[in-house]
Amino acid sequence: GSADVAGADRCPGVMRRARPSPALSLSGLRGHGGQRLSGWRRVPPSDSWRRHSTTMPPPPSPAAHALASLSRDEREAAVRRQAAGLEDSPEDQRSALMSLWGEDALVSDPQVHDHVLKGATRQGGAVTPSSLADHFEFTDTPGLQGGAYIQQAPPDPHQPTVFSSEEELARRQGLGATGVAIGGASAACSAMAELIARQEHIETQTLDDAVENYRQLLSDLTRMGRTTSMRPVKRQLVKWMDPLIAAIEAEQDAIRSGDKGTDRQICGPFLVAVKADKLAVITMHSVVNSTLLGGEQGARVTALCSMIAEGVQAEVNLASMKDQFGKGIIDRLHASGALTTRKVNQRARKALEEGDWGNDIKVKLGATLLKIMLETATDNNGEPAFTHDTPQLNYTQRVGIVKPTPSMLEMLMESEPSEFLRARSLPMLVEPRPWQRWDKGGYLKLRTKMMRTQSARSQTEALKHSPLDRMYEGLNALGKLQWRINNDVLEVAEEAWKRQLTVGDLPAQTNHERPAPLGAADAEDSDKRRDYHFKCKKVDTRNANLHSLRCDTMLKLGIAKQFKDDVIYFPYNVDFRGRAYPIPPNLNHLGSDLCRGVLHFAKKKPLGPTGLYWMKVQLANLYGYDKASFDGRAAFTDEHVEQIYDSARRPLEGDQWWARGENPWQVLAVCQDLVRALESGDPEAYCSSQPVHMDGSCNGLQHYAALGRDAAGGEQVNLSPGEKPGDVYSGVCAIVVAKVAQEAAKTLPEDATEAQIKENLNAKLVDGLIDRKVVKQTVMTSVYGVTFIGARKQIQARLEEKLAETDMDPDDIEGAAYGAGHYVARITMDALTELFTGARDIMEWLAECARLVAKEGQPVSWVTPLGLPVIQPYRAMHKATVKTVMQVIQLVDDCDELSVNAQRQRSAFPPNFVHSLDSTHMLLTAMRMQNLGGLCCHS
Repeated sequence: GSADVAGADRCPGVMRRARPSPALSLSGLRGHGGQRLSGWRRVPPSDSWRRHSTTMPPPPSPAAHALASLSRDEREAAVRRQAAGLEDSPEDQRSALMSLWGEDALVSDPQVHDHVLKGATRQGGAVTPSSLADHFEFTDTPGLQGGAYIQQAPPDPHQPTVFSSEEELARRQGLGATGVAIGGASAACSAMAELIARQEHIETQTLDDAVENYRQLLSDLTRMGRTTSMRPVKRQLVKWMDPLIAAIEAEQDAIRSGDKGTDRQICGPFLVAVKADKLAVITMHSVVNSTLLGGEQGARVTALCSMIAEGVQAEVNLASMKDQFGKGIIDRLHASGALTTRKVNQRARKALEEGDWGNDIKVKLGATLLKIMLETATDNNGEPAFTHDTPQLNYTQRVGIVKPTPSMLEMLMESEPSEFLRARSLPMLVEPRPWQRWDKGGYLKLRTKMMRTQSARSQTEALKHSPLDRMYEGLNALGKLQWRINNDVLEVAEEAWKRQLTVGDLPAQTNHERPAPLGAADAEDSDKRRDYHFKCKKVDTRNANLHSLRCDTMLKLGIAKQFKDDVIYFPYNVDFRGRAYPIPPNLNHLGSDLCRGVLHFAKKKPLGPTGLYWMKVQLANLYGYDKASFDGRAAFTDEHVEQIYDSARRPLEGDQWWARGENPWQVLAVCQDLVRALESGDPEAYCSSQPVHMDGSCNGLQHYAALGRDAAGGEQVNLSPGEKPGDVYSGVCAIVVAKVAQEAAKTLPEDATEAQIKENLNAKLVDGLIDRKVVKQTVMTSVYGVTFIGARKQIQARLEEKLAETDMDPDDIEGAAYGAGHYVARITMDALTELFTGARDIMEWLAECARLVAKEGQPVSWVTPLGLPVIQPYRAMHKATVKTVMQVIQLVDDCDELSVNAQRQRSAFPPNFVHSLDSTHMLLTAMRMQNLGGLCCHS
């Protein structure tokens, strides 16, 4: 407990070193285990620990679960038992510590090693890197329950960092922080170390695992004849593996021997930097994944080549992280014998050593591997499994397409997409690495950048020289939030998918049928042939979209199943405007209704006196009853309590009331949690992990109203308090409905123009079909610069849904919705101009500012209130023709050296500026919530 310093009085206060020491000294001070440490001095008890403790907020962590299950005495007893097993073997002790901390774990003095290992380990401590080896001690401190861990590290030895609990110290140790923990954190550290090992394995070993898996399958196939239990597609892939590896190795040998060949001087260093078996897996998975997603339409060669090259680049980056490569990668390849030819293209050298792979290099590298794959992959009959063609895209352009043969496509369609679809970024098992630099944070091993810069060098340079501490703080606050998979909802979703039910955003698992072939007489009619071809193309497009949605759903369900027993985290980064997004793209809390339904908070909290009320409000919101007062929404839930119980207890066998809501999977999650709370007997004490959303009302208009001090506009978007929420969408909808009804009621004169007749017919078609949902997306995106064409497409999509519910011929719906969408979009945009004149004036002023900047040949740039530099990336497009081993590919480049696109700079500035303000507000909210001890997630 207390510390005893030679020459100083005993005190219950904090003990800290006056100066950092390079090694751990074990004399002069008796600490927690009777050890004596020198150089420590007394710090009088005071409130200063509160200031220090806020320098590192203590979020919940997986370590907390390990610690919470044991009392302090139990923890220390467990540590002593663990230490006793190592006591007689110093080498075992060293191995155990090094497995947790690495080679740098041990202080440099061999005499100190033995003392530290036997002393500190027996006391439950963990030895840390020597530079900070004596900067931690545990002490009972007034105001801190159970004592505090004190870290004192350079550069300021007089400002220690106070950790308010063992679990916090364990968390920092688990993430690689330095320090000595004396007394009770080893169990948590061990659990954290295991999670870190799993996380690093997920990030770094996926490709190695895939190679080993294929080799094992091939062994089973060739030695034991295990073909009946292997799926046909997997059996086919295993057969492709060895020929593909052999062909890649032959290409690598040709590169090493200096043989001339197309693009070898450029692609050679990339091809020999990665082992042939890994290149084979990257290529094979890329081709199968892309063609599986593309279905009958196949995959474009340009995108496929880029995908293959990005997989190779990721592997090279990973090797660089492991210090196998670095700035001298070319010289290392020469020294190792992997690359014998001395002549290396300068662009290839720069790309490998600086990590700046251009699009032209990517397509050349990808095309080389793709060509090898197409030449070696065959079906069961020995025929090529994939075809390469260049069909006509339009009157002036052809496009390269790779697609499987009909028999191969049929085999792929019958397979389980989850066997081949691989998520590139997954949720994390440990708290993301805190952002400390623009290119350092997020995943533990995978290289991640704070901003998705799209290779814009000017933006990257601006980030390098900007103070981004506040941005890092906001992103770190979001990343600390713990999540879990809602297994109850996941089980229902998996069962619904198994039964082929189309619930919520689960797509249909059967394709739409093509129209019956034309008869002999109709086949002679060119108009009927053209109409038949158009209808078939529509069906094919819808089926291709369905297939893509099925693959995406399988991927989401597969990731959820993979992490169903874990606490997970989402690392974040931002786009060039500063908007924050989770890096894992497939399953996150900003995703579809299914994604949000299968996720909930890991940390449960009692509902308290108002929690049940807000859960009821949340259920009404998710169901679609979200424009009444809060009390009205809670009453809605009370009125449907019978259906809620039925939904929770019999989700697929009952009435399925939950499935008729706007967000059915989230509705189901709340129904289940609400029933558990009601059945607990004490809802206030019931611990819930269900998120409750708090959403802004058309955030873009809120910012414009605030910028212009527009009181009337602010009232419509709830910047002013009111009993019922203002609904700007309903206001716009009312204007549109009135204008449509007025036009539909007209009786046109006999001399009416064709345009007047068309407008009147469109009004009659949609009269009675316009509601809030039809105009909502257009209103929402109007302040973000939606064009008229964009608005027409948005409204057309909603009208197609409405017309599909009528008795209109399905073949006529698209054409009718196109004309009506044009009409409704125009009056919607007019209504927006009438309602939000202030916002329009500001948008026009911002656009004029951008025009003047672009006129000087400069991109529009600004700095957000959080210090983030924003540079609009819009440049004049430059088309470059790249000749590859497969075909000539035309690339579109928009690098910083090109002139700015003045029109895009002007039109994009108002929405991008508002996006940057909105993102700033969200990150400030996240930081504020963290300081208040709350939770924040962005939607």
